[in-house]
Amino acid sequence: MKKIFLLFFVSVLIASCSSDDDSVSVNTQDKLIGSWNITQLFENGVEEMLTSCDLKDMFDVTADQKFKITSYDTINGDCTIIEETIDGTWENIGNNVYKLKEGVEVETAIEAKITFSENTMTFEFSDEIGDVKKVYVRN
Repeated sequence: MKKIFLLFFVSVLIASCSSDDDSVSVNTQDKLIGSWNITQLFENGVEEMLTSCDLKDMFDVTADQKFKITSYDTINGDCTIIEETIDGTWENIGNNVYKLKEGVEVETAIEAKITFSENTMTFEFSDEIGDVKKVYVRN
């Protein structure tokens, strides 16, 4: 239903624009923007088994170039949200490479190769552990 509404909205918006106005440009939204749930995790090429609790982890990305990661963990047998979320900023630097910085005053950032296929996002980067690949599905 959301897709139908969005398609209708875009169609109305395009139809309402005058074709005589050459200064109007189409603003395309970055594919990263949205809410994502993790579905797979690979460390150094080896798939890590995710629990049903791990699969609740959320990666929320907003158009104002901010993100929030909400993680869950099993504590005393219950799947519980971890109180400390990760907030940060993101930037699309081109060629499917994104720079993500945690927090406001953090000097370190990661550069990740992010590719999209329909409602799936593959997020690849290297850190002190090694090569990491995360696969997410859009909510």
